[in-house]
Amino acid sequence: MYSRKQLLQNPTFQHFDKLCRIPHISGKEQAISNYLLAWAESLGLAAEQDAHFNLYIQKPATSGYERAPVVMLQAHLDMVGSKSSGENVNFEKDVIPWVIEGNTITTGGKTTLGADDGIGVALAMTVLGDKNHAHPAIEVALTTMEEVDFSGAESFNFPFRAVSLINLDGSNDNQLLCASSGGMAAEIRLPLERVTLPEACRCVRIAISGLAGGHSGREINRGRDNAIGILGRFLLQIKKMFPFTISDLDGGDSYIALARDAQAELVLAAEDISALEKEAAELEETLHKEHPITGKKIRVSLNECKEPSHAYMAEPIIMMLSLSPNGIVQMNEMFPEIAASSVNMGTARMNEGFLTLKYDIRSLSEKMGKSTYEKLELLAELAGAGCRQSTSYPSWDLRADSLLRDTAATVYRRMYGEEPEICSIHVGLEVGYFFLKKEGMDAIAYGPNRWNNHSPSEGMSIPSVYKAEEYLFTLLSELR
Repeated sequence: MYSRKQLLQNPTFQHFDKLCRIPHISGKEQAISNYLLAWAESLGLAAEQDAHFNLYIQKPATSGYERAPVVMLQAHLDMVGSKSSGENVNFEKDVIPWVIEGNTITTGGKTTLGADDGIGVALAMTVLGDKNHAHPAIEVALTTMEEVDFSGAESFNFPFRAVSLINLDGSNDNQLLCASSGGMAAEIRLPLERVTLPEACRCVRIAISGLAGGHSGREINRGRDNAIGILGRFLLQIKKMFPFTISDLDGGDSYIALARDAQAELVLAAEDISALEKEAAELEETLHKEHPITGKKIRVSLNECKEPSHAYMAEPIIMMLSLSPNGIVQMNEMFPEIAASSVNMGTARMNEGFLTLKYDIRSLSEKMGKSTYEKLELLAELAGAGCRQSTSYPSWDLRADSLLRDTAATVYRRMYGEEPEICSIHVGLEVGYFFLKKEGMDAIAYGPNRWNNHSPSEGMSIPSVYKAEEYLFTLLSELR
């Protein structure tokens, strides 16, 4: 059993703890960037910050490594802020209250932990502050807005020298990542048709909650459901039973996370409420059966609410939620456990007479991702809605020959007596931007075991952090 005191004797956990004390959700990275800039300068390291609060830090080679090629370590400063229902958390002001559960660090299910990618930043800081291990000259790139639009990495224009890059945003300590998906965000905005409320009507809020959620790339192939999609499925089902209109609808925390919660306010006749209650109870039971591992916490609840001032026709909303592409588009033929292309219906918001849906499209193939977007465009056209692409980022293509990957695999094999898993990942990593900035770049991505990124159930393995630190120092000593 680990204790907090024990962990804080290790530099990586010390740094991670400090980062948890500085709010740093996407778009609010200035404070953490300023802290790291001052910290690096206090060590006598050359450090620069740009207008986007990206950081570029340099550490000289140790004795005997002066002629070795420069190596870059890269991680991102921002985190996704997601909290469980009922948690009163302000991600712009409050610290992340990490706790120890056995061999794991979590927040006790309250909020995201920020190990994505706080632990990568902490590992880079450990290397920068270390005086005991041999290594080539090190450049560290710490970027902003990775979880939103990659604008930090896109705007990173410091004149770095490295042609080898170790991205520290991996989440499995026996994997060496060698490629990653590109992607885009898309948004559909559906105009709603307002209807006159009947004199005798009731308003009932249906809420679907307790889904496992997770990262829209890392967890989308794990059979986890989407609360917005479930809500659409339910509304389509009850539409055949009795008429209703919709006064409000909301779902999801972030378009890059699998939606854990969704709710809608239905306006219907009083005599239809008993049928609604029966169908809601059956849906909860069905979801428990369909999700034997994660389904125990799923709830479908009904609560009466005050009569609204207006409501909207349900049919266009139901069509949009039911027909929206959502989930795996195609699996990866080379790495069968990994998705090659997917789309996540991440958020749904009703406001000012519109329903706005935001999607995360990921794909190793640019053309496959474009095809998914064109399906969204077609759906929007059929529904009389607008569709637009709001951001995009490049893929990191597999390099046939990689000296860095070969060296990393050899070091891993020697240290742990087994082969590392060399694979692609269905996540957008910033490596693709650095490939665009320097021709001939060689890269891997690596990191300790962590899971359920972008959700309050996010966790990180304590032994794996120790392993990742040990492996990183050993690998750097071999790059000469």
